[in-house]
Amino acid sequence: MKAELLSAAFSRASRTALGIPILFVAACATQVAPAPSMAKHERPETARMARDRLPAGKPVQEGGIVPAPVTPRQDSAVVKVHFGTNRERDRKSLANQSPPFFTSQNAGKLIYGTLNVTIDAHHEVGDIKKSVHLYEAPSILREREFLRQLRKDLAGPGGRKLLVFVHGYNVTFENAAKRTAQIKHDLPFDGEAAFFSWPSRSNLLGYLADEKSVRETEPFLEEFLIKLARESNAQSIYIIAHSMGNRAFTKVYPRVRAALAGNTPIKEIMLAAPDVDAEVFRRDLAPQLMGAGCNTTLYSSSKDKALWGSFLVHGFSKRAGQQVIGLSGLENVDASTTDTSKLGLGHSYYAEQFSLLVDLRDLIRGHRPPERKSTLEESRHQRSAWLLKRVPEESAP
Repeated sequence: MKAELLSAAFSRASRTALGIPILFVAACATQVAPAPSMAKHERPETARMARDRLPAGKPVQEGGIVPAPVTPRQDSAVVKVHFGTNRERDRKSLANQSPPFFTSQNAGKLIYGTLNVTIDAHHEVGDIKKSVHLYEAPSILREREFLRQLRKDLAGPGGRKLLVFVHGYNVTFENAAKRTAQIKHDLPFDGEAAFFSWPSRSNLLGYLADEKSVRETEPFLEEFLIKLARESNAQSIYIIAHSMGNRAFTKVYPRVRAALAGNTPIKEIMLAAPDVDAEVFRRDLAPQLMGAGCNTTLYSSSKDKALWGSFLVHGFSKRAGQQVIGLSGLENVDASTTDTSKLGLGHSYYAEQFSLLVDLRDLIRGHRPPERKSTLEESRHQRSAWLLKRVPEESAP
């Protein structure tokens, strides 16, 4: 019954004066959008942003989730990602080496592992649909072995830097892995990458179920982040939380920080399109995210169609990812200035839009907004707010 009411609300919304054709499928979805076409003054490919190519993995069919070639090309890149999840394993799929490897059920415990993701040589910035593939099943590891492997990888030439991604609503384990690898590849990030996958229903009608699931995920995400911070030997951790994943992250981070007693390697927090009530975020959550040696940046866009859907579902309550919050100490990047017309719902712009990837890269390198002149200009109307600019080809190293 709730799903019917929710669907009806979105149907009515599509006929309102907002002029946004929102359907139920738009409800805060982290969609897999076609690769964006780059403007003339932006670089059309990632050759200069890509990492050195690594050996390809073993071929595995993907079970119809995203079609893939039978074997990877020799010039493809293989990106290793580490993960933690409280999803239940699909033992049959794991045995058959065919996705989906995890279900939408809560396992009631943390499961750790690693996974190799293959990225084609012709990959375009932001794409995970056409040029990012899984040819191997994940390696499930005991906690001790997972941390030992992560410490070993962090001791490599990339330095002790770790990028951590927390996904949003309507995302499979497999697409969370692909998105993590794509971000690491496209930035490029020269440390290690990890992601936390909570049991999203991965279903267009699963919004209400995902709201419940993300609440139940909080203790597992908290445990995962504390383990990474305390036992991975990472010197610098950079966290990207997207959409509904921000609900769990913003709740658990104060507890994570308290558990670490100020001795935290978490250097940057990036909140991308948070599907969180704007007033609750401003009043209760933001003050606990700022300070203590860690910078927090919120990426928002008034053009985010998926968040307009969430706005309607929650009784016309604005989401934090729809607007500039305007708090001192919180860096707010307004991506409304970017053209998202070719990015589907415009909800995954943080990982698909070239200018924003360049800004993320410079942010991770420690450059504060006044130094990121190639991507940002200061807002004349909001404090602590910056407008995202298009990046001319000649300005991007």
